[in-house]
Amino acid sequence: MILGLGNDIIDIRRVERIIERYGDRFLSRVFTDIERWKSDGRAGLTPEGCQVRIDLTITDDFPMAQAIVIISAFRVPMRD
Repeated sequence: MILGLGNDIIDIRRVERIIERYGDRFLSRVFTDIERWKSDGRAGLTPEGCQVRIDLTITDDFPMAQAIVIISAFRVPMRD
């Protein structure tokens, strides 16, 4: 069962310039308090009796980078 799937591609140069210019001020503005709260609460998405598996692939060829994430849940065999 797939719980989540994500794909993103960015121009590394732009992010580097923004972080250099704004530092922590920018990073603290990227995610709101609500987004952080939602992210922390996502552990409740794992169905009972299942284990989460995260597959991640990252590639880059300057100046572009791409990451693909697949989050899956697998039933854990019951132990006697």
